[in-house]
Amino acid sequence: MSVSETIDLSHVFIYAKKMKKLYSVFSTQIRKNYDLKQIDLEIIFYLDRHRDASLGEISRKMYLNKGQLSQAISALRSKGYIRTEKDENDQRYTYYRLTDRSEALLCEIKKLTEYSGKVLLEGVSEKQKEIYCAALKQIGANIDKLEKECK
Repeated sequence: MSVSETIDLSHVFIYAKKMKKLYSVFSTQIRKNYDLKQIDLEIIFYLDRHRDASLGEISRKMYLNKGQLSQAISALRSKGYIRTEKDENDQRYTYYRLTDRSEALLCEIKKLTEYSGKVLLEGVSEKQKEIYCAALKQIGANIDKLEKECK
């Protein structure tokens, strides 16, 4: 039996769902300490990696509807974790950026993701990690293609 024949996509979906659930469980204490929801942590994590993100971009990349996202961003702004900034060249565009207040929270989120990554890749060789990264990159490109077909 070849490798491609043994890949069962249902396992991929189950593992992804399980990982998301575990992340939620592990992040419970952070959410309690900062009085935040899971979506808030995900937005902060996203903004750390995409410094000049608009509402539309965040919505598209995180697969969140704009109403849900607007509520979360409003809560994060009122708590002082993010700020808005208008585009200097085109005032129609607003960008969301993390504030200094978010640094301690972001540090805790990063510790959690680093720990999770370390556990997930335990026992995986460097060569396997290289192959995994290359395959994941290609799978991401294929997902983008499928997504375009759905539109």
